[in-house]
Amino acid sequence: MAYSIDLREKALNCYKQCNNASQTAKAYGISRNTLYLWIQLEKQTGSLKHQVKGQNAAKLDTEKLKQYVGQNPDAHLHEIAQVFDCTAQAVFYALKKLGITRKKRPPLTENKTLRK
Repeated sequence: MAYSIDLREKALNCYKQCNNASQTAKAYGISRNTLYLWIQLEKQTGSLKHQVKGQNAAKLDTEKLKQYVGQNPDAHLHEIAQVFDCTAQAVFYALKKLGITRKKRPPLTENKTLRK
């Protein structure tokens, strides 16, 4: 659930005044864990803004990615990720947006049994 920064600030101010997490959480309709996470966030960053984690696939340069995949069609996702300094998942989603699919399994090999 997303809480506004205004609510976070009010709840933290109330907590600082009464120094009782249970009362503050009950008054603002949040869990104590949420309040403790907000306190920790404020200590670490000095702000109550939501911290975005992970990397967005849109941050990859699509033209360079197309060119690299064209030059290296057999490259695995983790190899491409090393070149672009991101995660394999970010490469996967960027390629998906471009409509480029990757091999899911190795190609079939010829059966080595003798045929009559």
